[in-house]
Amino acid sequence: MYVPMINPETGEIDEALIHERASLRAAHDFGSPSFPPATYRSELQWCRDRAANEHLDWRRRHGLPDDTVTTMVMVPSWGCSGDSFGRG
Repeated sequence: MYVPMINPETGEIDEALIHERASLRAAHDFGSPSFPPATYRSELQWCRDRAANEHLDWRRRHGLPDDTVTTMVMVPSWGCSGDSFGRG
């Protein structure tokens, strides 16, 4: 049975569960409970990515907007037209 990495009622990511899962995955992948830190970091990143996807899916199911949207802006290079600071 799969246990979600987020709270099903609030959609909040459960950091304690993420660390526990990362340790279990690292031990399983390495084949020993004494795994190197790099293995743990790799599994921790995988678990955080999975939790972020679950969080995003939860928000969509509950009709909430995507909270990961960013706005791209154009930053002119030094000395080009439109550079209003007179650098150059």
